Amino acid sequence: MVFDALTQIAMYEYMIPIVKSSKIISSDGIDTLAEFTLTRLLLRATVKHTVLQNQRILKFMLDKNQVNHVVKE
Repeated sequence: MVFDALTQIAMYEYMIPIVKSSKIISSDGIDTLAEFTLTRLLLRATVKHTVLQNQRILKFMLDKNQVNHVVKE
């Protein structure tokens, strides 16, 4: 149940209070690149998620190819 919810990356802004907005940049069924804006400091982060469905593993890390910075609203 928790794993299934965490694989719904596009829904994070509705499930995780600190996520103000989310945008899927790309997805191939295993790897998903998403940009999140986090509340409080309006920190924008681009995160790569890897979902290994058969093993029920979700890996995530900041995308090293994207700029991750604090923004003003």
